[in-house]
Amino acid sequence: VDFGAVRPMQLTTRVVTLINRSRRAIDVSLSEAADKLRSRSISISLGGNALEAVLRPRESAQMTMRFHPDRRIPHFSEAVVLRACGVQRPILIASGSCVAMDLKLEMDQIAFGQVVLGSRVTRRLMLQNAGDMPSKFALDQALLTPDFSVAPSHGFLQPHEDINLEVTFHPVAVNRDIRYERIPIAVESDAPVRLTLTGMCVSAEAQTDELSFTTRVREPAKQTIT
Repeated sequence: VDFGAVRPMQLTTRVVTLINRSRRAIDVSLSEAADKLRSRSISISLGGNALEAVLRPRESAQMTMRFHPDRRIPHFSEAVVLRACGVQRPILIASGSCVAMDLKLEMDQIAFGQVVLGSRVTRRLMLQNAGDMPSKFALDQALLTPDFSVAPSHGFLQPHEDINLEVTFHPVAVNRDIRYERIPIAVESDAPVRLTLTGMCVSAEAQTDELSFTTRVREPAKQTIT
């Protein structure tokens, strides 16, 4: 039974018919299979919500399997084991996957520390597509004005591809606490990833040096000021 590749929160149902071809009634149970399949986001039942049944000779029952993942699940193949009259028997293989976009930042916060007014500092930040589907991303530069900028501010990532974003801090006024919190980076068909940027801007301090002149009478003396 192949559920294929589904998206998170998508429900996919498969129905399999079980037939008792023996000459006597058989007790069947899916309890152990249900426990094992739960980790794969698969629920299983025999007619309604039952996990056990008694099948008379030539009688059949509908086994319903529902795949309803809420997160990304790599491709899997899992044996479904039926217990009949106390004996375990694998009756089929269930397979499938849940594909999703999964863009991740290397870190969600960058602290630039102290920067002198009029200067700039650039840090690199990796954005990675750890999911199974291509995805676009975009960051509104207006949310960073006037103290920060990011390049590139938009792009397209294939599955398992990454890109280095250059985040630059260029403060425009003296401020001991510059903070831009949870800036959204929009992700196509998914929730945004968020980035917090902090830093401080200080003025350049003028240094005072004492110049000492020693010379003979009527002889000039020179000092260089830098």
